[in-house]
Amino acid sequence: MLRYRCNQKGCCCRGWDIPFKLDDFIRLYEYLPEADRAELGAGLKLVVDEAAPEESVDLILKSLKLAGVGEDRHCRFVEGDGGCRVHAQHGIPALPDICVNFPAVGFRDEQADVVELYWDPVCPEVVRIFAENESTLTMHSIDAGTSSAPTSIAAQATSPDEMGWHDAGFAQRVANAREPLRAHLGGIALSRAQLLHLRQASVQTLGDRGRATWESLAAVLNGFRSLTIERALSFTPQEPEDLEAFQRYLGACIGAHGAPLLFWSLRKMERLVFAIDLAPLLANPKQLLAALENWGDALDGAYFAHEQSLRPIFSRYLQHRFAMLYVNQEGELREAADTVALIFGTALRYAGALATALERPVDDAVAQAAISAAEYLYRSLQFDAESLPWYASAEGRPPREKAQAPVQP
Repeated sequence: MLRYRCNQKGCCCRGWDIPFKLDDFIRLYEYLPEADRAELGAGLKLVVDEAAPEESVDLILKSLKLAGVGEDRHCRFVEGDGGCRVHAQHGIPALPDICVNFPAVGFRDEQADVVELYWDPVCPEVVRIFAENESTLTMHSIDAGTSSAPTSIAAQATSPDEMGWHDAGFAQRVANAREPLRAHLGGIALSRAQLLHLRQASVQTLGDRGRATWESLAAVLNGFRSLTIERALSFTPQEPEDLEAFQRYLGACIGAHGAPLLFWSLRKMERLVFAIDLAPLLANPKQLLAALENWGDALDGAYFAHEQSLRPIFSRYLQHRFAMLYVNQEGELREAADTVALIFGTALRYAGALATALERPVDDAVAQAAISAAEYLYRSLQFDAESLPWYASAEGRPPREKAQAPVQP
């Protein structure tokens, strides 16, 4: 992700109302010319948190939303080519925080004075980087220590083409990081050493190209299945004794959702796919729906026959996901590991169906579209936990309620 740059196609700037903070609105007002200022408040919605009646009648302003424009509800500042007029004319300092941050989510570990940036794979440019080359992924840190850093977290020298403090977007993302780092097991927070060991062991195993990607995933999830706080520093992924049981679980992940739902979600997120042309498949959906329904045949013909050549993109995707596993399920690592397996299974189903409908094998382009589609489904909809398959967290999994702040052991 050091080489991440927005594709300037406006794909994340349409399809929803854009939430701004009051500071964002004021900043826009200060940078915009007088002609644009007059229109800035048009279609403005206030989003408030309403206190319980017995507590107070006060309303807390949560965000401001600028209503989208036109049938696709695009941001009013998006140009015809998809670029941002505010960014082009006034630069990053003028942009609302959400426009600077996305697709990165910043997590701040106050105790270690560390910020971690997670790059959301729903973004087509993030997924394109997975297909950029065949190397395995590594965790990268930009160290503190230079006086030019905008926060206490400073940087070592990096290439001008890579992110560092010379990059205003990177610096602003770090400064905007607000989310607490909440990696935990059963409500008990992991130490930084435990978290680093878990992620490094997972990333290393998932980077093994000598076996099928799903077999590496099986080893990692099997390790998480018996994981406890006491064993975190000795965590080692191990192939399950009953590999067929994992295969059945992965099959349940692939088949967890109905074909009409998957098709509906794909239509909703078409704007986020550039690797292949979805328009013909969505306009005449018979073949695609049939392939989504008969996913076993689709995967056998389009994916498994070419699995070895697809290991680089899918293993890099899973490495990326397990490196920042705590972004799922509010930091509960076993449930997060299962959720990534669910998304991976859904990506395989999309890949097989798209390739079958296009009458071609799964390749990197189809895989990119499939990964983005699966990510979009799981970040857009909330599913009943009881209706989904579980593996690492199958035994003693707590009810899916809002997580309490984890406590340090």
